[in-house]
Amino acid sequence: MVYTERTHWTAADLTALPDDGYHYELVKGRLIQMPPTTADHGEASNDLGIELGLYARRHGGHAYAAETGFNLTRPGEMEETVLGPDAAYIGAADVPTDVHGYVARAPDLAVEVASASQFRPEMADKAHLWLARGCRLVWVVWPRHRTIDVWRPGDREPRQTLQPGDDLDGEDALPGFRYSVASVFGQGGSSATSGDENG
Repeated sequence: MVYTERTHWTAADLTALPDDGYHYELVKGRLIQMPPTTADHGEASNDLGIELGLYARRHGGHAYAAETGFNLTRPGEMEETVLGPDAAYIGAADVPTDVHGYVARAPDLAVEVASASQFRPEMADKAHLWLARGCRLVWVVWPRHRTIDVWRPGDREPRQTLQPGDDLDGEDALPGFRYSVASVFGQGGSSATSGDENG
């Protein structure tokens, strides 16, 4: 939902918001308010966040927990955009931050877990926004369907929709990363691999 009391918000305004139990994002100057997550949403984002953290420990880079702010505003843009994914990963050793403490670049991987009130057109728009601002891989997780959409730059539609029995593949954004879709949804044991089984 859009927070409509004001028509223009900035990253500085976002930083100054009180902790009221909601999660907020900024999309081209519009403040977006989201309700607290459900149990399924929280478990899926936590599960993937843990796996990304383990990958970062083994291979370097940085894993980010849910709601970490990424300032995606382009140079010269008057309307700012700050998104907070449910999990994210950056492979670079050095990561810039802006004056507000937000990550000042797009992640290599962004994970978005759809809430019960979000539907495919909205989540497709969000995936397109991440990709347009430099993200290399987006996973959109659907707890209620137990599926995960895979998006890459240039995609108009998800290039894959994974189900239990399939594996997530980090591709060139997280080389060697594989994790079972079933595990994301609490179905069966973990099958994560990180490309270093022999080392």
